[in-house]
Amino acid sequence: MGSLVLLQSIISHLPISCLIIFLFWNYIKILLQETIMTDQWSLKEFVVLFMGNGRGNGK
Repeated sequence: MGSLVLLQSIISHLPISCLIIFLFWNYIKILLQETIMTDQWSLKEFVVLFMGNGRGNGK
């Protein structure tokens, strides 16, 4: 019975958890957009920063 109560508790709090994750993700997304616009980064520079330059270990 304990696991059923735990499951019901998780399900009842799920919308709140999803909302918190959604708000956090939007906050991070806005910060990234502001950083890109503030620093006048192009999309290519942003992709290279996170994905590498495609030349294999920077060679």
